[in-house]
Amino acid sequence: MTFSGISRARRPVLAAALALGLASIAVGTGMRGKVVAAQPATPPAVLCGNLVRLTLAPQLSRSFDLAQPNAQIEADCIAWQSFIALNWPVAANAPCEPDGTAPVSDFGKPNGVDAVWESYPVASSLFTANPSFCTPAARARTPVKILRSVSKLGDSVIVLNGVPMEAFSTWLTDQAHGLTYYEIHVNKDEADYIKFNGLNTIPGQAVCAAEPGGLILPRGLNDTDCNGKAHTYGDNVGSIETKSSWIAIDPSQSNRYFTAKALIYPPSGSGPPRSATVGLVGMHIVRKMPGANRMVWATFEHVDNDPDAPNGRPLPRAGKRYNYYNPRCNPSTDPLQCALNSPPPTSAPYTASVQVARLHPIGSKAKSVNVLAYKLIRQNAPNSVFLNYQLVDAMWPTALTGDIKPGSAAPLVLNNMTSESRAMANTTMETYFQTVPANDTSGSQLCLNCHAFATIATPSTAQRTARTPAGRPARLIQIGTRPRAQPANGAAPSPTATPYASDYSFIFEFLGQ
Repeated sequence: MTFSGISRARRPVLAAALALGLASIAVGTGMRGKVVAAQPATPPAVLCGNLVRLTLAPQLSRSFDLAQPNAQIEADCIAWQSFIALNWPVAANAPCEPDGTAPVSDFGKPNGVDAVWESYPVASSLFTANPSFCTPAARARTPVKILRSVSKLGDSVIVLNGVPMEAFSTWLTDQAHGLTYYEIHVNKDEADYIKFNGLNTIPGQAVCAAEPGGLILPRGLNDTDCNGKAHTYGDNVGSIETKSSWIAIDPSQSNRYFTAKALIYPPSGSGPPRSATVGLVGMHIVRKMPGANRMVWATFEHVDNDPDAPNGRPLPRAGKRYNYYNPRCNPSTDPLQCALNSPPPTSAPYTASVQVARLHPIGSKAKSVNVLAYKLIRQNAPNSVFLNYQLVDAMWPTALTGDIKPGSAAPLVLNNMTSESRAMANTTMETYFQTVPANDTSGSQLCLNCHAFATIATPSTAQRTARTPAGRPARLIQIGTRPRAQPANGAAPSPTATPYASDYSFIFEFLGQ
């Protein structure tokens, strides 16, 4: 549990109870809020920041207190608690739920079972005639991971202040000459919200967005349907979206990575699919909850991905082996001339490795929470592969104002958000988009600079008739521009206005793509 949903007046009392070992009675609390009988009487935990407890158990923090003196630390702690809960072993016969019989030592066990989030439905699977999810039958349809997408947003062309950039649509090749592949999953709450409200069709989304309740993702408290009537979704923990990045690895490396068996489809039909062992190299976790109606945005990476290169600091020329950086890269023989964080041209072969470095180092607060998490894991699951993953940053709302309203059109509000780094970026997903433009005064909102433009599906976005030179379908995402004014709260946008917003989530534009 955490202190996040406890009133300030009661927190000292609860803190004293925890100090006496009385706060956790003989059971833990799972994602449904149900008793998990096999969990230890007092799950291993450490104090994270002033009040939050980081617990090695499949528990999710239930709220975010932006009024805390150091809310950044709380956001970082919530991020790590989400990472732990979502990566807990999934129950064998209950997809989307943690295994209540798994011992703590099984957390991150090399070559272990699937994680909870892996049993969540893939986002595109929800936009079918009758979406099914979180059932044994639905899970049985995907016995291995299917990897097709070489972009974290599907296939997109980014337009930044009017200048086209293939920031996300260009592929990313690791130093083993393999492509990076991406997945998007959503939890039961969000999947249930989509199915219950008929958002799996273009007309269904348009109707919902215009109704009194609007298209507003559940947060786990006082949620409503599109008509504005009270309704509870899924496990009532709020919407969660995960974006993960994977690379093929040698099975001998399985003790350092969270792994999966996958069927990899090469891009543009350039060859038959192949079976491989893949390792997780990056993970976004976006959570909506009370106190964070505009989400807590967190991102994690494998520690072997790449070095830091802030302020022109020289990069290593020898030593550690990285997934995305070669210290001995030779510009005269390298197909991409060792250009750093530079998207390969469409004429380049997919096997050309990209040189990657982190332009904004992980901040001191995130590092301190990483140390706490490692200590907790090392003491209780010493062989866990998750000792090789680090929180890069977490972004959180600084005020309750600016939440999406029914009838809102894109783009949504960009301000009232912050993170430790002004340019929060995952080097496996925002590889070519790590810098904040000079004319951007919105602060550390790189996530929202893109997601504020997410809309419901329209015939034009669903058809995606445009094509990139490599033959992949593309869609334009305008970043840094506000072409039309947003209508007043509750008003429907005119036919010439931008489409209805989709609460910062791009999955609605996918519509099965």
